[in-house]
Amino acid sequence: MSDTADIKLDDTVKSPSSETEAATTTAAANVTASKTEKSEPVKLGYKNFTSGNEACAYFKSIMNSAPMDVNLNEYEAKALHDLLKNGHPHAAKKIGEGLAGFQVRRFNEAGALAFYVVRKDGSSEDFSYLKCCAALFTDVGSDSGRGKQHEGGRGKGRFGGRGRGGRGGGRGRGGRR
Repeated sequence: MSDTADIKLDDTVKSPSSETEAATTTAAANVTASKTEKSEPVKLGYKNFTSGNEACAYFKSIMNSAPMDVNLNEYEAKALHDLLKNGHPHAAKKIGEGLAGFQVRRFNEAGALAFYVVRKDGSSEDFSYLKCCAALFTDVGSDSGRGKQHEGGRGKGRFGGRGRGGRGGGRGRGGRR
């Protein structure tokens, strides 16, 4: 793993001043303008992405394979920094006074994983890579693999959550009469 001194991520956003917010807003506007153009790939860190689903899959693989509570290497940190800076609506607030690195941590009691920004002052805050990808790409979520959403009734069983059986419903009493 790379030492935090090797990561040079804090050179773009120093403090959440009005000038920085304006620069972040301008960067977000540029990205939004390019969001509709599908011809050019988006460069995040040292990697080019031609689709949002490709970018989401890449960041998901990092999240699922990285060790917990350890700063990510420079290659991955640079990609996450560019993703956050260009895709998050509150990037300046998330970055704060400067970055020390990025980590994967548990987000809630259920054990969900999330990326965390670790600032130079020792504070940290989570951010959604999916939200950032959705801001950069038009195709995010079109084939995200979340499964088919069912409507109505309880459960998600064979019958679309409408219970079992047809006329008469229920399980019956078993056997013939």
